[in-house]
Order: sequence, then C-alpha cells, then structure tokens
Amino acid sequence: LNAYLDQCLPLVAQASVVTPSIAAEDLQRRLEELDTLLRDGNMRASEEFESLRSDLGQVFGERIAGLDAAIENLDFQRASKIVQQLRKTAP
Repeated sequence: LNAYLDQCLPLVAQASVVTPSIAAEDLQRRLEELDTLLRDGNMRASEEFESLRSDLGQVFGERIAGLDAAIENLDFQRASKIVQQLRKTAP
C-alpha cells in the first residue's frame, strides 16, 4: 500500500486546482452591485452578469444556470433572489 501511495503522490502534486480569478471580497462586492442593478430593473444587469459569468461559473458551477435563465428572460426579481442566495454561500 505504501509503495502505491508513493507512486500516486507525484500525481496528486501535479494536479491543478482551479481557483477563481476573483477574490472573495471582490466577488461579494460585484454580486452586491449586480443585485442592486437587478432590484432597480436596470438593463445593465445583463452586461454585469456577462462580465461576471466566468468567475461565477468557477465559484458556483451549475448553480448559475437559474440565474442565467432568469436574466435572459428579464425576470430580474427572480434573478435578484438567486443572487442573494449565491451571496450567502459564496466563499
């Protein structure tokens, strides 16, 4: 078993870890800005979401699918609720 683990250790060390390209504080701030735009019914929310999409995908994965659909359908009230949930679970 130890020999097997010794063989696997270099593989584990080489594994790349995907980390978000946005700091946790910046993510919270940007989500707050997005939520404000959504609550105000501001169409710039779509642009803000697009600029955040990659980082949100890295942090939240498939959990942003509902947010994407809500914004695409201009359901900003639903999108705001989703953003608020994401903010509670953000790192």
